[in-house]
Amino acid sequence: MILAEISGFFVKKSKVLAFGRMGREKRVIIKLNKGGYMKEELKNIVLMGLGAMALTTDKAKELREELLEKGTKLYQEGKVANEELKHNIEQKIKESVTVVVEEKDITKEDIMKAVQMMNEEEKEELMNWLGKKEKNKKKDE
Repeated sequence: MILAEISGFFVKKSKVLAFGRMGREKRVIIKLNKGGYMKEELKNIVLMGLGAMALTTDKAKELREELLEKGTKLYQEGKVANEELKHNIEQKIKESVTVVVEEKDITKEDIMKAVQMMNEEEKEELMNWLGKKEKNKKKDE
């Protein structure tokens, strides 16, 4: 048995020949078959390759369009679901939360207690604020 690495084919005078290497040094030309049968087979192989490329391209386009369509559909459904969720949360909050505002009269004693609880920096800030209010009050008069 002789093994050869085939690296190409060519046709000469209706004969199909293969060429390549056998071992490291020897170049080989092998007559594969008589007449047009092998030529027709090679033509079929090339055409099958072209058909596979075309089919792959078509399938890739179809797959791209399908994935794009499904992705867009899921995105839109997600937006709708998100809006429904927001609406439901707002409804639950409105149903379960009650805000009660209680007004309380503040007495002089309450203010004195609050000032006594302040540190020196807060007291100084309060005095500055009161001083500015007093200046603004005099300007208005």
